[in-house]
Amino acid sequence: MPVVNKINVLPVKEVIREVFMTNIIKAKGMESIQKIVGNIIMPTPTAVMKAAEIFSQDENDTIVIDIGGATTDIHSIGAGLPKTNDIQLKGMEEPYSKRTVEGDLGMRYSALALYEATSLNKIREYLGSKDSKINIRENFEFRHEKPDFVAETEDDITFDEMMAMLCTEIAIDRHVGTLESIFSPMGTLFVQSGKDLTDVKFVIGTGGIINNSRNPKKILDLTLYNEDNPLALKPKYPKFLVDKTYIMSAMGLFANDYPDIAYKIMKKYLVEV
Repeated sequence: MPVVNKINVLPVKEVIREVFMTNIIKAKGMESIQKIVGNIIMPTPTAVMKAAEIFSQDENDTIVIDIGGATTDIHSIGAGLPKTNDIQLKGMEEPYSKRTVEGDLGMRYSALALYEATSLNKIREYLGSKDSKINIRENFEFRHEKPDFVAETEDDITFDEMMAMLCTEIAIDRHVGTLESIFSPMGTLFVQSGKDLTDVKFVIGTGGIINNSRNPKKILDLTLYNEDNPLALKPKYPKFLVDKTYIMSAMGLFANDYPDIAYKIMKKYLVEV
């Protein structure tokens, strides 16, 4: 924090990357890989963040949601500052490139934690008419105990997509900023905590459950601003894109040397839904 109340995370990220590079090559086989590819090895979340930064050029603020077996990661690229002068920012200004990792929201290893993080009413709402056929708790437990399980039946696919919807909704609610109304002698004031992401241009979905979904828009819709919760500053009118060919992390690596080409590849292969 070189300036009071202003976080400067980039130098810290670089130190973390150097520590990672120094230690990861001790893992079995990694030293041989490094001799081939050089120092472009980086953690997958870092590569996805780099890809999101490249994609968001020209003021196209972007969110990437990555749902995995153990965590749900959300990356947001954008300043997220208050939109009007009558809204005061509470706390420190957040990083332009921000990532949150929700360790209790996942499709397999964190399935039981996901179950605890939500409500039965919400689960039943997202299961719809299939709720009566499914033992809810048993299905969460099964996925936790069998992380290699791949859904094939209609009921299992529906259950997995319900889980993805829960991961998306809870993770985005935790990531975005909020408004709070405060009563004062001068009238009602609004205070913003966190980032205002209402004007985000693109929401990109990645991870197996989104990439392979027959209806990924149904999952990504859970990132949208909701009038039932108007103080959560979620995207209002974004375009939805899906990383069908799993290129995001690869483009993050590629962008180190060829950012313009990486941008063009993403523009071509990310699929709008």
